[in-house]
Amino acid sequence: SVLNEKLSKTVEIMLSSVSPLDLLFGKVLGKGLASLLQYGIWVSASLAFIELIGPRIGVTLQLAITPAILGWLVAFFLLAFFIYSAIYAGLGAASEDEQHLGQLAWPAIVFLVIPMVMIWPILNSPSSALVVGMSFFPLTGSVVMFMRMLAGAAPIWQVWLSIGLQLATIVALIALSAKIFRVGILMTGRRFKLGEILRWIRA
Repeated sequence: SVLNEKLSKTVEIMLSSVSPLDLLFGKVLGKGLASLLQYGIWVSASLAFIELIGPRIGVTLQLAITPAILGWLVAFFLLAFFIYSAIYAGLGAASEDEQHLGQLAWPAIVFLVIPMVMIWPILNSPSSALVVGMSFFPLTGSVVMFMRMLAGAAPIWQVWLSIGLQLATIVALIALSAKIFRVGILMTGRRFKLGEILRWIRA
């Protein structure tokens, strides 16, 4: 979204009315709320099918998701969403096109892929040192901690510690992304490397 507005020059018009930081927060919050709405539609449609349509067509399904699990799912989804959207918003502002964004964002993508690749080791050994460490590491914590909770291997203090670490990471990432956003959003005509972008943060 940030990259599309940069390429279409829409962002130049928007920045005449709001600050770069307000625009960044608006992007992240707007996409987050849209994603929650999408989740709500999926859950509502599933419940409607199970409760109303299923019995009429002879399909009986048992709902395995309790309200508590659904609440934790939403909480960890929001944490992961804000972490990765902050990263992507900053990198999108510094990118020249979608291919360039993909090149800059691959380190973040790796941390999204790792929990998916390790689903069975995580569920089979949810209390191993590696899995516990991954559940505390902010870029993998949301997915891994939720899987550990489903496996019944996550003490509540570990859950709250993971949430606290992720909240602190969100604040730090938004601050760092705001620096990148402020510099990169109006800069075009050059493919900046990751090292150059990191220098914007230190400036």
